[in-house]
Order: sequence, then C-alpha cells, then structure tokens
Amino acid sequence: MSIPQFSLPICAIGHVHARLQSTRILFLVMPLLLSAILFQTAIPLQAEDKRPAASTDSAAEQIKGKWVQYRKTAKGRFKTIKEHFGDHTILTVYDPQDKVVYSHRSDYEIDDTGRANVFIHRNRLILTGPNAGTKTAKESAYLFRIEGNKFYEVHGMLSDDRTAPSLKVWERE
Repeated sequence: MSIPQFSLPICAIGHVHARLQSTRILFLVMPLLLSAILFQTAIPLQAEDKRPAASTDSAAEQIKGKWVQYRKTAKGRFKTIKEHFGDHTILTVYDPQDKVVYSHRSDYEIDDTGRANVFIHRNRLILTGPNAGTKTAKESAYLFRIEGNKFYEVHGMLSDDRTAPSLKVWERE
C-alpha cells in the first residue's frame, strides 16, 4: 500500500509554514505573558499584606497619647510633642537645647462620622512663649489619619480652609 502524495502549491506551503511559526511563537510567548500578568497582580497583593491591620479602636481612641515631630532649622533641630488626653491637647515645642520655647492647651473633639476623620480644636490657651496667657476661642479643623505609629494631619483641605494644603506627619512616642 502506498501513501498518497499530496502536492500543494508553493504559496500554500508558505502560508502553512507561516501559521506554524505563529503558533510556535505564541506557545513561546504565552508563558511569558501569563507570568507577567501574574507578577503584576501579585505585587499589589504582596504590598497590601505588609500594611498593618486596621485598628478596631475608634479614631478618638487611636489619637490618644503622645506624638512627636522634629523640625530642622538654621538654629538646630526643634522637637514638638503633642499629647491628646481625650478632650484636650497640650502641644509643647522644645529648642535644640531641650528648653521649652512654646506650649499651648486646647480643647478638641473628633468627627469620625464621614469618610474622613476630622480633628476639631478650639479654646487655645498659650501656656509658654511670648504670648503666654492669651486665649483664643476660634475653632480650627483638619483631616487626619492614623496608621500604625504614624499620625497624618492634612491641613487646608476642608471647604472653609483658606490656606494651601499641607501635610504634617507625627510619630507615636
């Protein structure tokens, strides 16, 4: 028994050869494409896994305690500590020699009913500094968020703010 021989025109052979080459390339490239897609989706998942778990405490509970911030100036490094006690804050600024150069006390409340936490403070009394004894009833507010040991204050973002947006980052002491 003989095997039948088929004769294809040269242009058909070229077409079949090109299709085979395309298929080979697809089989070579497909694993690379799948790997790239999996890698792209794995990176955000891995990054999310490293974030600290959200606290079950309310924003008002999370904010309590001492927070510190350092600021470098031409005169040296100043340290600012603010301590939230539940209904009032004491903010103290220390010079590079650790001497108190300014402090004030103010009342505060937390509005965590919306999509963002709002820190509202009023009734500021300057305790130390050039204007010691001065009282200001004026109310001010800013957005905030706490993640782990970091306290982020975002000023200038509320609808009645007249200042440019700014960010302050504090660390739990």
